[in-house]
Amino acid sequence: MEKQGNNNFELLNMYNDEWEIDEGVLYKCCLKRHVRLDSIRIPDGVVKINAEAFSQIVKRIYIPKSVEVICSNAFQDCVGLESIYIENREVFLEKGCLCDVGNLKEIYIGGKRVKVIVTQSFIDSDEDDAVCLEKYLGHDESYYVDDDIEEIAPMAFSNCDNLREIILSKSVKRIGIYAFSSSDESNLLSVELNDTLECIGNWAFSGCNSIAELRIPQSVVSIGKEAFENWEDWQKIYVPLRFKKMRAFQKWRINCEAEIIYY
Repeated sequence: MEKQGNNNFELLNMYNDEWEIDEGVLYKCCLKRHVRLDSIRIPDGVVKINAEAFSQIVKRIYIPKSVEVICSNAFQDCVGLESIYIENREVFLEKGCLCDVGNLKEIYIGGKRVKVIVTQSFIDSDEDDAVCLEKYLGHDESYYVDDDIEEIAPMAFSNCDNLREIILSKSVKRIGIYAFSSSDESNLLSVELNDTLECIGNWAFSGCNSIAELRIPQSVVSIGKEAFENWEDWQKIYVPLRFKKMRAFQKWRINCEAEIIYY
């Protein structure tokens, strides 16, 4: 794994009155939304980053060693975020902490670049949540999802320019919204879905216009709205026959010109 040192990037140090912090919990970066920043350094002493803590146009965020927990949706409104540097290698990343961070290119934890972020549960929950592939930031052309992963998070593989092939392990049951989506010309040629998959989220394959064909396994019980948005007429999607009978629930076909083959 690639290493990253503190001297390799410039950080903006901000005064504490520009942060809403209470008893070590960062609730809000108080700069106005329109303020554009290259880098933000979270003040030392912050232990927990709460949901929706940022609303700035910022590219890089440095998180000091004092931070122990990063909550779900922490970076939800952090427009244009590309890099996150986390000093604490034992930080707890709550499920959904990278939700909606579609432009993220790299995460460093404890000085090392991490290719795959995996989360499991909410910090204050007693439930045994499924192991979730939160974000893929590697540069592989082919990637096999690990056998312990049960859920692909929203935008987990979104805009991964290098990927040509993705194979889901039999443990994967759910695919989140925009999971494999692409906002530009997609390079993804193949996604092999497993025969234990149950749910495909809204816009999950939106913009995947380089995949020649995709087979939806018989195990799938729900396909989300516009799951194949912007697919073209030369593409093919094989769909279990029962979905043809569920005409009232065919929102997954909206804005999709691909040939649908029921089997």
